[in-house]
Amino acid sequence: MSWEGFWPIADGHADTLSAVHEENRSFSERSCRGHLDLPRLREAGLDLQVLAICSEHRENPRRWAQGLLKAFATSADSFPDDVVWLRDNEDWVAWEKHKAVGLLLALEGLEPLEGDEGLLDEFYSMGIRLFTLTWNHANPFGAGVLSQGGLTRRGFAVIRRARELKMVVDLSHLNDQSFWDVIQRSVPGPILVSHANAAVLCPHPRNLSDDQIRAIADQRGTVGLALYPPFLGEESDLTEMAYQHLERIRMVGGDQCPALGCDFDGIGITPPQLQEVRDLPRFFEGLAARGWTTEAISGALGGNLTRVLRGVVE
Repeated sequence: MSWEGFWPIADGHADTLSAVHEENRSFSERSCRGHLDLPRLREAGLDLQVLAICSEHRENPRRWAQGLLKAFATSADSFPDDVVWLRDNEDWVAWEKHKAVGLLLALEGLEPLEGDEGLLDEFYSMGIRLFTLTWNHANPFGAGVLSQGGLTRRGFAVIRRARELKMVVDLSHLNDQSFWDVIQRSVPGPILVSHANAAVLCPHPRNLSDDQIRAIADQRGTVGLALYPPFLGEESDLTEMAYQHLERIRMVGGDQCPALGCDFDGIGITPPQLQEVRDLPRFFEGLAARGWTTEAISGALGGNLTRVLRGVVE
């Protein structure tokens, strides 16, 4: 089956920038290590990849994250013409015109802001266009899934500033209270959950209830399928479970809600049949075999995520 008519194909979360730094490999060069790099993205047929920087508990997170961003900016100068770093409307127009590989940068957790919401502007100027407020633990902006509490005053302030900058807010990793604080009490604007699955199928704390999926869909956001086995379930056929999670997201949130958020290079284990980015095309073909319409497949594989990401600069 040809997938030419299903452009764009987009993935909402990979930790490759951190991985290539730690593994002493290059994003621009093919490697046998990790889950993806630029040559393998092309081979897999992906048109857009969100690359996240997660500081976790590193010392001096601001300096560490800025170091990765500066290294990326340097390497971006040598990218071929068919690669576009997506930062503004001009970049998006070039990406759409040339059908290039688009790269969008994100912060996974606002630890690099070191408690100062004013530093969001600094990271915006360095190319960040999407962020989660926390990783799994609490920080000055809110509480993650392994902590108690909700959004803080600084958390609400940083979302207000994100709306002014036209950044996308990612609700991955938030605990229930923080999640609903964003939905019910923050300034409306583009949101998504880049990588999480359906809690009704696998009750992991990082997965979403049907109410949460519905709330994201109500704001025209997306939920990206994560391929981390503990988020999929204990069944032996993890690929089948991945299909079921994507179908649950679609059933609850509608055709415009499902997306991809594989979490490649951020997970230590993968489903046996989905070990790296070049395995994705076989997974895509399975959606047609399960009776998905052309429109639903197009949305889940990239149209839905692209709509959310592109919308903030139109």
